[in-house]
Amino acid sequence: RLYRRDLAKLQREIRLSATPGFSSYTGDGRQEIYATQNDQSTHLQSQRALLIQGTESLNNASKSIERSQRIAAETDQIGTDIIEELGEQRDQLDRTRDRVREIDHLPLLLLLIGLCRK
Repeated sequence: RLYRRDLAKLQREIRLSATPGFSSYTGDGRQEIYATQNDQSTHLQSQRALLIQGTESLNNASKSIERSQRIAAETDQIGTDIIEELGEQRDQLDRTRDRVREIDHLPLLLLLIGLCRK
């Protein structure tokens, strides 16, 4: 008879301890609550650390994008300046070529003038 009573008591304790948040002993219940709160706190700290890390990564990426945009704008300005300078150099070369052609034709022109005077 005592054996069955002890067995029933143990079975009840096992069922209660298998149910989350319940325990047959008051001290164990508190310990379980504190353990759950500690787990939640640890989880929140972990999430907070991940959030901070994600924010830092986002800030770094934003700064990198800003630097890239600034460099692209500077490169665009340099390219525009180079194109303008090359255009000016082309005009100068065209004028020089025209002068050289005039000079090449000068002896022929002088000869023709000389022939016309005779």
